[in-house]
Amino acid sequence: DLALALAVAPIEVYEEFYACGDSTPLLFNPGYDNGVIRSDPQAYRGLIIRTLLGSPATVAGHRWCAAEYLLSPVNRTNTFIHRPPFDIWPNTLGLARDPISDRAYRTTLDLYQFVERSEIEWLTWRPALVVLTGLVTFGAVAVSRRLRPLAWIGVFYAIHLANVAVTSPAHEFRYAYGLWLIALAALPLWYLIARPDRSRIDEHAESSGVGRPAPARDGATGDTDRQPEDPDGSDIRVPSDVTPGDTVDDEEGDR
Repeated sequence: DLALALAVAPIEVYEEFYACGDSTPLLFNPGYDNGVIRSDPQAYRGLIIRTLLGSPATVAGHRWCAAEYLLSPVNRTNTFIHRPPFDIWPNTLGLARDPISDRAYRTTLDLYQFVERSEIEWLTWRPALVVLTGLVTFGAVAVSRRLRPLAWIGVFYAIHLANVAVTSPAHEFRYAYGLWLIALAALPLWYLIARPDRSRIDEHAESSGVGRPAPARDGATGDTDRQPEDPDGSDIRVPSDVTPGDTVDDEEGDR
């Protein structure tokens, strides 16, 4: 296994350029030969599996370091969230930028330099706060009984988060952009989360008696058992065995 690793790069290159939060310095180092891996991918795939099974704690530590930008707004020392255009070193092919608009170039350059200042990067550029907000939102949706049918969105969100965490090679915002965008798009769900559950309000009203119609009362006496009156003002005595819908013959033969 050591021979396979050393065939790609000398041990000094690994020690000097390896960084769990940024793979660029190692992978693009002239002393790191990717061609060796491409020539025998099966051997290096086996090396990865053996390392995973033989040193799971080390692999887990590396993966957490590489993916912590998803959940931690605090940046590691000497680790940035991505390599901005103004920080990319000159290439050796003679290629240079020629902006179409100097004003647009200066505006975007100023914006990049502003949002990536170390003292405010946790708020303006790192995705952790927004990703965590998305987890809280979908958690609240899952807890709500009436919103539970929408919880499937949160399931896919969690699956995508796990996928990005396992595969991120560096702290780069572009890998988390989908998570960031979905979390922001889910914020309107808080209107439904905070809205009272109408069914529970009705159940509470029914159990407490609130909202039940009060029995009709006579305006003068408050008598709730007063017999109906005939148009001439006399009481109409309804036999107790009469049910609604029956017809009754009175003394005049009327019905």
